[in-house]
Amino acid sequence: MSEPGLDHAFLQFIGATPESQKHWQRFYVPLFVGCRDALDVGCGSGDFVELLAGEGIAARGVDSDPQCCVDARARGLHVDQADALEYLRAAHDAQFDGMFSAHLVEHMPYEAVLALVREAWRVLRPGGRLVLATPNARALFAHLETFYMHFGHVSFYHPELLRFFLQYAGFTRVETGVNTTMPAGAVWGGNLRGRVTRPGLAERARLAPLDLLFMDTPPNAPQTGAEAVGAGGDWPAHAGSFVVPWYGRPLPELPPASDPAPFAPVQFDRTLPLVGGGLLGRLSHRVKNFLARWLVLPYLDDIVAQYNARLLAQQQQLAETYAAAHGGTDAAAAALAESTNAALSAVRVELNETHARADRLARRLGEALVQQAEFGARLDERVTGVDRQINREISSLQAAYTQIGEKLQALAAEFAGTTDRLVDALEALDPPWECYVVGHKADD
Repeated sequence: MSEPGLDHAFLQFIGATPESQKHWQRFYVPLFVGCRDALDVGCGSGDFVELLAGEGIAARGVDSDPQCCVDARARGLHVDQADALEYLRAAHDAQFDGMFSAHLVEHMPYEAVLALVREAWRVLRPGGRLVLATPNARALFAHLETFYMHFGHVSFYHPELLRFFLQYAGFTRVETGVNTTMPAGAVWGGNLRGRVTRPGLAERARLAPLDLLFMDTPPNAPQTGAEAVGAGGDWPAHAGSFVVPWYGRPLPELPPASDPAPFAPVQFDRTLPLVGGGLLGRLSHRVKNFLARWLVLPYLDDIVAQYNARLLAQQQQLAETYAAAHGGTDAAAAALAESTNAALSAVRVELNETHARADRLARRLGEALVQQAEFGARLDERVTGVDRQINREISSLQAAYTQIGEKLQALAAEFAGTTDRLVDALEALDPPWECYVVGHKADD
């Protein structure tokens, strides 16, 4: 027999409340439907007595802990303080039609349990029933947690052993079960099946085609020539016959001596246009402009500057000649015109030589660009071949990826089945940790 008040103090220590006790004990209320006088043996603070009373069933309880009895009586419940076996032995034959005892038998040796069952059969009326609830010997959680937590536990009682005791004492229609209010797998944290994450395969990502990396013309790419400074000629519409526009124009005509015109300096286009489209076309355009800025433009800038300076000087001489022709002597005008024509002839000769040198330079540049175009064609062919090879490799990888996805799905399905079997096995190891046995006293 435990120290008085120790059971009550322990219930307070583990946080047991009337609400929590009634939560799991409510499972047994339907077994007492139709009873008129029920007894709860080892009732604690009378929680099950209160549940039965709430269903209109007259019930009383008995418990050996004085503080539990005080709490129960404070709630208006009929609870007596006594030893369970002594209380039953003092009861009349066929005094009750229902008897309940939760978590009492594990505190008793088997001789006392068998005596309790025999006294229960005696005090029950024909047709009455006995319900015993105890830690489930089949549940891992009961072995690891609940049973050894209480100081007064003596032994597990397997539900089949309790069924044997009831049948041995004379009860019929003896059945066993588990309190499903208690979750299976409590040792694993409860709701094991709901917490197991099933493997899921992510949707296969589509590989982006590599065509965009080698597209001929990017969106919104400019298709016309660059900005020009001054007057310019027509640009060629095809590659391979590149023409430098600044030397392809005829030399400007000199104004007649009798009608000088305002001075107009010679200008030329300083940039090359984009010829063709695509990645290679834009690359070629950049190379051409770079070569022109590096090789041709400095030379032509110098030539044109000298040419414009001489033209300006000759224009001034022509203006003086024109003034002399209108205000001086015929001999002076003729001499000035002769010297001017001689100077202009020298300038024309020098310009023709410059034109020839620029023509040779342009031809060399054109040959270099033709070679570049041929190289670009070969590069295009090579890139196209590489692109096709890459696309073939991508197709092969996509096929392999599809096969891997199918295998992963099969593995996921197999794993899901294995997981179900594993959860079943774990739940079988740890069913609800409270079991019960119910027996009926046969009618006379």
